Amino acid sequence: MEKIVVYGGQFNPIHSGHEMVASEVNATIQPDHFYFMPSFMSPLKKHDELIEVEHRIQMVKLVIENLGFGTLRLDEIERKGQSYTYDTLLNIRQESPDAKLFFVIGTDQYEQLDRWYEIDALKSFVTFVVVNRGAVIQSD
Repeated sequence: MEKIVVYGGQFNPIHSGHEMVASEVNATIQPDHFYFMPSFMSPLKKHDELIEVEHRIQMVKLVIENLGFGTLRLDEIERKGQSYTYDTLLNIRQESPDAKLFFVIGTDQYEQLDRWYEIDALKSFVTFVVVNRGAVIQSD
């Protein structure tokens, strides 16, 4: 069965923590497709200091190049304004109806799932991969 991972977020900015999460998820799930999907505007986050869209896109492209895997999807950026994960992932599901679909989120978003648009429907066709955003990696 085809496996698709979608790693969405504002990526404001994308950083080494996102890169580490992507690497771990990719190694664990071994998907056929790994999509990075920056959002234009997250419905549940503040937008006071949002980095310009084009700059966030370029940063994601650099991370993809550095990782050696991944594809940039601009579904939510192109929609402009507020976008819902449900609509985005439903579109991907319609493109690949037989694929197993994974969506990467942090514990902060996991704790707010009950506030997400169409969350019950989303849970019916998506497997959430929840990562601990507060983890600290120590090195010597």
